[in-house]
Amino acid sequence: MTRNRGVLFATGVLFVLFFAAVSVHAAEESGNAAAERATEIFKWINFAIVAGVIVWIFGKKLPPLFQKKAEAISSAITNATNAKAAADAQLREAETRLANLQKEVAELMERKPSSSSSSLRQRRNRSSATL
Repeated sequence: MTRNRGVLFATGVLFVLFFAAVSVHAAEESGNAAAERATEIFKWINFAIVAGVIVWIFGKKLPPLFQKKAEAISSAITNATNAKAAADAQLREAETRLANLQKEVAELMERKPSSSSSSLRQRRNRSSATL
């Protein structure tokens, strides 16, 4: 973290020096060099201070926010993975039951006595007679 601050400070100093040199060059070309140079330097110093404060605030506040968002996304991915695994297991179970459905129907048909079909017919006849 201190290395980043050092790099940021060095970059800021370089910017100030660069713009000071540019303002000196521009001031030499104009008539009122001292006043314009001072004004230009103060503008760039003000800019560097404001930019430094903004970078510092964002550097301080945003990483924890990004960390919270990353943890929320990670937990959502974990929950989605678990839900998908449960859904896949349920799908395999349903496919297995569907594949065995014909066998179960055949077993039920074999167990069904022939008298039950005649008793069913008798019940139908009785119900239609009462109507």
